Amino acid sequence: MDRELREQAENKLRQLSRQFELVLRTTKDPNQKKRVSVQLGQLQRNLAALEIGELSDEQVRRLLRGQTQTPQQEEESSQEDRKDWTERFPLLAQISIQNASEEPGAQEINAIHSYFQHFENEYLPVLGSHQLKLDFSHSQRRDVYFNNFSSLQLAIKGYFQDLIDVSHSRIMQNDQADRMRQIRRKTYMDLIMKCGEFVSNMYNFLGNLLSDCQAGGNLILNPDDTIKFDEIHGERELNNFTMLQGVERIYLFLGEFAEYLNVPGYQ
Repeated sequence: MDRELREQAENKLRQLSRQFELVLRTTKDPNQKKRVSVQLGQLQRNLAALEIGELSDEQVRRLLRGQTQTPQQEEESSQEDRKDWTERFPLLAQISIQNASEEPGAQEINAIHSYFQHFENEYLPVLGSHQLKLDFSHSQRRDVYFNNFSSLQLAIKGYFQDLIDVSHSRIMQNDQADRMRQIRRKTYMDLIMKCGEFVSNMYNFLGNLLSDCQAGGNLILNPDDTIKFDEIHGERELNNFTMLQGVERIYLFLGEFAEYLNVPGYQ
């Protein structure tokens, strides 16, 4: 790769990342915070790919041409962007982003973690065998996805720990610190891919169930049952939905989530 081109791209992406991080820390507008979080996440993905040598010179040139706006310039059209965000992701827009980590570089993973927390709290109980009755084959496939979700949660926690380790590595010698950062970047890219794969697979799984039900099939054995939760669980989003309506809502959520993650091959 052209060394001068690489340095120019890295400097530009780091400068924009710092500016977006400042906006993210200071804005009180939840819609702007979510929009900037998406943009910052894409910047960080591009920077990670650049630093581990995954981009060709031509890809870097296209990247430089595309990454020219500062947060101040972005704000000039922010009202329309905020409207677009809510219209594009109506379910994700209702979820509050919780900061599981305050470490630099955690913004996008905090958002992803918050969306998965919502999935776990509101939707996973509905998809379990106590509520959703499936035929034997699809019931087994569901168990595989549940196990994959547990593994994904561990991977996210591991990434948060990596961020802490990288933060502590600032006191290391340069070569050790660089090695820690390279490990973190690779872990980040791997984690995004795992998230995209899980969300896409779950989305396709539920889509298959819904298509079968609409065609008069019986993969879902209780489509008309009412979803009920014990009072001890408090108010739940899908309480009193029919099972079919609940699965449709989860399917829409996963579709938005997949589009948000924007992982090639898993959209």
